[in-house]
Amino acid sequence: MKTEILNFSEQGSVQRAAELLRKGGIVAFPTETVYGLGCDFLNEDAVRRIFEAKERSFSKPLALHAADFASVQQYMKNLPEDIKALASKYLPGPLMIIAEKTDKVPDFVTGGIKKVGVRIPSCDAFSALAKAFGKPIAATSANKSGAPAPSCSSQVIAALDGMIDAVLVDDSGTAGVASTILDVSSRPLRVLRTGFLKASDIAESIGEGVLLSDDGSVVRTDESSSRVKVILVEGERPKALKKIKALYEKLSANEPDSVGILLTDGGEEHIGHLPNSKFMGSRNEPERIADGFFACIRAFEKAGFKTVISEGIERKGTGWAVMDRISSAASEIIKA
Repeated sequence: MKTEILNFSEQGSVQRAAELLRKGGIVAFPTETVYGLGCDFLNEDAVRRIFEAKERSFSKPLALHAADFASVQQYMKNLPEDIKALASKYLPGPLMIIAEKTDKVPDFVTGGIKKVGVRIPSCDAFSALAKAFGKPIAATSANKSGAPAPSCSSQVIAALDGMIDAVLVDDSGTAGVASTILDVSSRPLRVLRTGFLKASDIAESIGEGVLLSDDGSVVRTDESSSRVKVILVEGERPKALKKIKALYEKLSANEPDSVGILLTDGGEEHIGHLPNSKFMGSRNEPERIADGFFACIRAFEKAGFKTVISEGIERKGTGWAVMDRISSAASEIIKA
């Protein structure tokens, strides 16, 4: 199969992507977070193709993606008025709402689960595609299962070329940080994954507390299947950087070319220049750090490194979403 590259800026690209969806194709598209891979949610063969292309378990659900929230409320049961108000406030945007599903959503989309996730991305290219297609798109991230979610079209093509029908390309707005996932099927509401939108923002909006998963912590999924061992060091920055330097000197003593370091801006001012160190982003642009982190991990893996020691950033604001994504790739997390 030849994967078509459709540039959003070119006339006819959106119409061609929508046509492929109608014909049972699977198409990758941008969102404000990462690239998604979607199909007609009523086409079982197309849904199956997504799972096969991603090498994803059929028990894992896909989410419905649409241009507006009003059009997908018919697929959600028992949606309280305060949740509709929450959706009105934050959607379109990087928030997925999970609710009980109606019978209009096939079980093959949700893996047999009686809930459905709904996303309304705030992305011009996706919005145009959804409107042209005219009904919800069942989708998930456009990567191999277990690999980092792609933040640009080149990463999608590298992973899925020849296995999907097309990529709708617009790299201007993908931030590389996942959406917040909120389960509203019961009270109290549960944040299943942190993203741009914080649990405290949701709690303030609805006027009641919000839980972070069943045990009070954020649920993470393994996002990196890299063969590189990632050691994440968190804590007060001077102490964390001192710990990183000590770890590097210890682990690289016998194999100096097998250990890498990931730093943000200003890191080398504290610990000096160390061999095999890479810059993953500026703390003034935290939303870009997760993307830089995974790009560097890919580069280290390609170069044959065995271990990477990475500093973290403050879990504040967007930092929560960034650290949630980075932590998902870490084999070990050290508090300095």
